[in-house]
Amino acid sequence: MSVEQSPGVLELYYGDAQLRDSIKTLRTNIEFAGIDKTIKSVAVTSADVGVGKSMVSICLAVAMAETGRRTLLIDNDFRHPQIANRLGIRCRYALSDLLSGSVRIEDVCVDTQIPNLFVFDSGSRRISNPVEILSSVRYREVLNVLYDAFDFLVIDTPPVGLFVDAAVISSQVEGVLLVIQKGKTKREAVKASMSQLEKANAHVLGAVLNGASHTASDYYYYHYGEHGRHRAGRGERST
Repeated sequence: MSVEQSPGVLELYYGDAQLRDSIKTLRTNIEFAGIDKTIKSVAVTSADVGVGKSMVSICLAVAMAETGRRTLLIDNDFRHPQIANRLGIRCRYALSDLLSGSVRIEDVCVDTQIPNLFVFDSGSRRISNPVEILSSVRYREVLNVLYDAFDFLVIDTPPVGLFVDAAVISSQVEGVLLVIQKGKTKREAVKASMSQLEKANAHVLGAVLNGASHTASDYYYYHYGEHGRHRAGRGERST
């Protein structure tokens, strides 16, 4: 299913049955990806920009919330935050306010028009040291509190192929999704991104293919195991 860049994210999700089916398939794959325990946090990244990464993050968070899970969508793309604007949300406080100790965690988690879906915005102020912040003890403490407060976390990150932020975050979550664009993302970029994630000891759940045609044979879900990439059977859709 092709996820297009559109200002009406929710209209797109609820108005396109094939997109919803694809996202629900992705949700199911994540639910069954945990072997010893249920996966409760996923970081979404990409090899390059403009491939629908943030759209996938939003749609996945909505799909998780639809199951009754208290879901938090965190915008950790400090260089190009999009989540709040795309959902039409105005957040009074952001991560910088929380880290400074001036507000509480519940003050920065904003509810949305979707039941069970909340948003944690990165804020409009530019953060000059994102890697240091994401690697800090304080940020890990924040994540631990959020793990206890919510059933599922979806973290939108910068492209791992361009910034190291995503690799830092990937070591703090239980799974990572790599969004690639059919006809745009280069094979070398995917290999470089996977290498970066492997160096961070990330648990890569798989690749989400965006831009596939509507032909059933074009839908594939790729997951990455210890012996490399494996392709799921025909009929499992990617977004």
